[in-house]
Amino acid sequence: MKIIITVLSALLLVFPLFVSANDYHLCSGDVVSISIISSSDIAGNIGTVNHGINSSGMGFNGLSLNEVIVRPDGKLAVPLVGEIKVEGLSPSEVSAVIIERLNTILVEPPSVAVNVVKFHTTRVYVLGEVNHPGLYEMDKGGNLIDALAMAGGWTKDAAKKKVFIIHKNMQSTPIKVNVLDLLEKGDTRKNLVLNYGDIVYLSGNGRIDFVKDIVPYINTSYEIMHW
Repeated sequence: MKIIITVLSALLLVFPLFVSANDYHLCSGDVVSISIISSSDIAGNIGTVNHGINSSGMGFNGLSLNEVIVRPDGKLAVPLVGEIKVEGLSPSEVSAVIIERLNTILVEPPSVAVNVVKFHTTRVYVLGEVNHPGLYEMDKGGNLIDALAMAGGWTKDAAKKKVFIIHKNMQSTPIKVNVLDLLEKGDTRKNLVLNYGDIVYLSGNGRIDFVKDIVPYINTSYEIMHW
């Protein structure tokens, strides 16, 4: 078992978590940094942000916000821009919104970069043939290998070709993953990103009965999630 845990730890180094700006979508609790680079003059009235004062001719040298938390309502506030609904948007999409708004008050378009500093935690269940089955808190964007490592790896009876990922909404068929392809072939496509409320279920070496072996976990975990 020590060998299995060591392999999992090594994989975390070989296949680090990577979430591109085009793939990741913000949610409440995320922390972002916002950098606005500009040497433009303000074109005119900046409205309610500056109490309706006509600021034509004033220079704007940009700004840098190191840590901005996405509020529970999915919004964040940026000086000169106001409040933005960012939940569900990618960092690049948030940049585009900021640029669009600043273009209404600046003579020249600014350069804007939005980066995720800290991901909101995600709650997932790791059940079945693992050493420490249970509920785990992991960084949002965490993947299958992260979850298996947190659960202490699999038992000697685990069928590593039959690992199931069950989404919280239960509207789609569980995703079957062959972890051996990840371990032996380095197929990182198998290292799927997990979402809030997902269940990772490692079946045994025997034949799996979905209704008997998995559905009870879905029902129980759903009740706990909404407790």
